[in-house]
Amino acid sequence: MSCHKKIGVLLYEDDKKAELRQGHFWWENCHKPRCDEIPNIGSYKIQYEPLFVSENPSILGQINFDEYYGFLLTGSSHSVNKDTFWVQELSKFVRKCFEIGHIRIFGICFGHQMIAKVLDFQSG
Repeated sequence: MSCHKKIGVLLYEDDKKAELRQGHFWWENCHKPRCDEIPNIGSYKIQYEPLFVSENPSILGQINFDEYYGFLLTGSSHSVNKDTFWVQELSKFVRKCFEIGHIRIFGICFGHQMIAKVLDFQSG
């Protein structure tokens, strides 16, 4: 496998347990082990990069899309309808992925609700 691709894994901390740094806990104990089970996609060697969005929302505006094969939007205890800075920034990021057109994006739970919201579907 000579070609490498990077997938950004977007993680969100739980405000109620911020002192436990939940985003980091979920990455190390849940998402990373699952990602490690899928080291390749086709002939591409995959590198998964955690992006801790609620901890540093400005990271979304600094992403060079040419460096990524795609993005995985993970789950969260937050609502996509919550009016917080990081949720607003994430919404802009997802919209930009669709505007660019060739960016692969996959959402789980909160992540798919965010994708739906950006595409003007209702999410409860």
